[in-house]
Amino acid sequence: MKLFASLHNPQSRKYGIYYSVVLASISIILTLEGMSMVHLSITEHVGTYFEGFFSLYMISRHDIGRSFLQNLNHVGLFQRK
Repeated sequence: MKLFASLHNPQSRKYGIYYSVVLASISIILTLEGMSMVHLSITEHVGTYFEGFFSLYMISRHDIGRSFLQNLNHVGLFQRK
């Protein structure tokens, strides 16, 4: 289980890299599915969305996610009016 310990520790470097790669892969799959180049069944589609949301949640626990949200605030996308 020592092999998977870095996937549960938000402070490790491998944690952010792993979930970023998973999210990028899911984004590519959903883009290809949207262009009708890949066809997914309904269960595969739901599973793919679940994996994407789960990796977004896991990235938000890491420094990468926090710095990304701070950069969005600087750009002005999430400022209150």
